[in-house]
Amino acid sequence: MFWATVAIFGAAAVTVALASLWLAKRLTTQADAITGMLSQIGIGIFDARAEIVTADELGLVATSLNAMCDNTLSLIQSREERDQIENSIGLLKSEMAKISNGDLTVETEVSENITGDIAASVNEMVHQLRAIVSNVQDVTVKVATSAHQIQETTEHLSSGSETQSAQIVD
Repeated sequence: MFWATVAIFGAAAVTVALASLWLAKRLTTQADAITGMLSQIGIGIFDARAEIVTADELGLVATSLNAMCDNTLSLIQSREERDQIENSIGLLKSEMAKISNGDLTVETEVSENITGDIAASVNEMVHQLRAIVSNVQDVTVKVATSAHQIQETTEHLSSGSETQSAQIVD
């Protein structure tokens, strides 16, 4: 009977030890997954996620951390996109200031973000303004040439009139 009791206690002890190891492994596996995810985030890998290993409280914590990281990642991307758009707008404003000061040699940078279409339109507008200025310059040269020809003709007619007038007076 003594040996039977020892065998029962021994079997119970082994069963308790195995159950403890299984429970400890189960708890540490989820904790290790969470710790691994937090370590990756700590070094800048913001798309790291914890594997959901258990359906207990630690599994719930892992699920919540994953959701929090998803929200945070979208906020980080939104902030980066906003900063990029603000920089593009600042550059576009700077180039527009040069154009408004009469510099028609400016070519705005056409990018892939929201200001790209605006920059392309500004470039087209500047191209058309260059054409208009060129046409105005051509017309100005033609007007100046015509005015010079009119002045020469007027001087010639004036000289002829003076000659006729002198002949009539004589």
